[in-house]
Amino acid sequence: MRYIKKLFLLAAILAVHTMQCPKKNTTSYLFSHGIAHAHAQAYWYTQLTPEGVYNERYTIPGRLFTFDFPDAINNFWQLNFTKTSLAQGNEIISLKRAYDETIAVLDAEKSINKDLVLVGLSRGASTTLSFMGLFNPKEVKALVLESPFDSIATLIQNILRNLYLHWVPGLDTVGHSLVSMTFAQHNKNGIRPLDTVDTIKKDLPILLICSEQDGVVPATSTMELYKKLQESGHQHTYIFKAHKGDHANILQDADGQNYQRVVHAFYKKYQLPHDSALADQGMSLLEQCQPYFAKPFDKSSGVNALENGQRSLP
Repeated sequence: MRYIKKLFLLAAILAVHTMQCPKKNTTSYLFSHGIAHAHAQAYWYTQLTPEGVYNERYTIPGRLFTFDFPDAINNFWQLNFTKTSLAQGNEIISLKRAYDETIAVLDAEKSINKDLVLVGLSRGASTTLSFMGLFNPKEVKALVLESPFDSIATLIQNILRNLYLHWVPGLDTVGHSLVSMTFAQHNKNGIRPLDTVDTIKKDLPILLICSEQDGVVPATSTMELYKKLQESGHQHTYIFKAHKGDHANILQDADGQNYQRVVHAFYKKYQLPHDSALADQGMSLLEQCQPYFAKPFDKSSGVNALENGQRSLP
């Protein structure tokens, strides 16, 4: 009885949700949600919701673990701004706690396979990168991250650019100070995902996803993370750039099918659970998801960087 109570307690703390009967020899997925959402956002990416609704464009093919960041809420205007650090301290700690509790559940179940894939969206994706850069837990076998930002400063510059105010000297500094005042836990001089990615273990498979239509996290911000990973020797990093898709809505938009195919191809390449048909359809797309940047022509490989330093992306 004590053993059963312990399992239920851990599950309640972690807000565990399982899409299928737990198996002791299967890869698990830990999801980190975005701002103005809670753990239920993970069900946008699962094959079945808790209510049994089928999602054809799923990218989480196995057992799911979720958790809530301290500011978790479903509407931005109700967001607990005093608890938001924008992928810094308290959110990294929350992910660390969720990770530890997930491993504790698997330990309690005497699971043979403790392999984890970390999946994240926006703020959750950026938090995941910093978490990995700081801790590099051995159980994590891959990252699948949608719209991570390299820094809050980049997002502020993007807003100013959209308002045609980017040319005003010092306005980006003022903007960042206002963000720090609004989101009480954010430190404008604090840790940034861009500062941590080069310390992530070099053999870890990483798939980044972004969209040219994203008005919140511009594709260029996610591309900066990819470039930093590439420069620091991460040979197993990929980036899928969709032409269509608003923020947090890429999977359901026009390029969502290719997004799904690329994710399953990525899983297959690194021997993780996947849909075979989707993976086969996505292999050629995945091969295009490793663009080169600012590299001169290499006669041995035949690679020639384009004028913007980038190969075409799907």
